[in-house]
Amino acid sequence: GVDGATPVLALPAGKTVLRFLPPLIIGQEELAQVVEALRRACERQ
Repeated sequence: GVDGATPVLALPAGKTVLRFLPPLIIGQEELAQVVEALRRACERQ
């Protein structure tokens, strides 16, 4: 899921990985919204 992909995106090689997985990756704007939502969820806990 998205939770498992987040750490990968944080790595320097993340962009390289994204190039090989275009069908599985959402838009950057959508990704930013997902990351923000996860951050807010973590802050609530």
